[in-house]
Amino acid sequence: TRVIGALLLHQVALPWRAEALVPSGAIVTIAGNGSSGSSGDGGPATSAAIGNPYGTAIGPDGAVYFVDAEHFRIRRIDPATGTITTIAGIGLPPGGYLDDGPNGDGAPATSAQIGDGITLAIDRARNQLYLPSTSILRVRRVDLATRIIHAFAGDDMNDDHPGPSDGDGGPALNAFLMTPTGLAVGPGGDVLITDGLPSYRLRSVDGTTGIISRIAGIEDAFDFPIAETGGDGGPASEASFHNAQRVAVDAAGNIYVQDLQLYGEIFVRRIDAVTGLIDTVAGGGTTIPGSGPATDMLLTASTGSGDLLVDGGTLFIATDTRIFQVDLATGQLEPFAGTGATGFGGDGGPALAARFDHIGGLALVPGGGLVVADSYNARLRYIAPGAIDPRLD
Repeated sequence: TRVIGALLLHQVALPWRAEALVPSGAIVTIAGNGSSGSSGDGGPATSAAIGNPYGTAIGPDGAVYFVDAEHFRIRRIDPATGTITTIAGIGLPPGGYLDDGPNGDGAPATSAQIGDGITLAIDRARNQLYLPSTSILRVRRVDLATRIIHAFAGDDMNDDHPGPSDGDGGPALNAFLMTPTGLAVGPGGDVLITDGLPSYRLRSVDGTTGIISRIAGIEDAFDFPIAETGGDGGPASEASFHNAQRVAVDAAGNIYVQDLQLYGEIFVRRIDAVTGLIDTVAGGGTTIPGSGPATDMLLTASTGSGDLLVDGGTLFIATDTRIFQVDLATGQLEPFAGTGATGFGGDGGPALAARFDHIGGLALVPGGGLVVADSYNARLRYIAPGAIDPRLD
């Protein structure tokens, strides 16, 4: 290990570029040549054209998966070769009519039509990838060993469950999903689903029984102030969301929800795994984001943008153009990446000096570092760990 300028260089086996030398705290592009398209399968990921990447996730073998949202596909970067391939989706069909339906279920995912989801979640223990369809109102799963796609949650586009339950308490496959958007897999294998506008709920599918239930959010909850959270300090089951979007969960089972408010203001709300109480842990303030208490900050993102990620005691929050980190023990927020200026730039240098345009996903690489979906720049980028592990010398 050696020092170059203000950056430390270290050698680490990255999941897409074996034995790459990346400056600590620096950012590099790992997929996408900057042009919007759907080409390059079978070749280097950095030479491929990708369209509006969103929803990144890391597989149990270190592979990087992401949503090519513009072309209705899920693509994969091989951890050993850096090669990019499509693992699910045939793209938009002739005529442009998207009908996710049951089509393709039980067959190879590359033969299936998938909807317009912007998130992914992977259960590494079960080797399953989950993807939502916000317009077709389903969640589906791909077995990463067989590459077969299956229905997982949601029945069809018709709400045939009277009352507000929409199938809660029964099999997830029979439930009605209003707008499945965010996904996360809990430590026990439960799959969390944010059911956004106009449903306002966080739901969970039991990893063992397949039963779906509501954790938080009151349906049609227009009776609380739009610019404020409803129910903070009380049971999550009695709380309301304005627009639950992304979701993350830590190793202890604490849940974090991106609650998007009017005009794109972000509140990050936390549900305690032990008490079931909900509180706001970031956002809701008036201060231009910098360093300070997370709840004093004004965090914003456009619809579909941003993301959440929890790594130990650190919460990462992405907006359109920046990534922040929150020390959950102290509640202090600090900038982690991005200048706040819209555009593209900074590869090879410190992540804090980089420019992004519509961040659409975050994923944690085992051993440290973040993968960032830089959507409007048509690239996936990687931020190396900010500290040196001496075992990597």
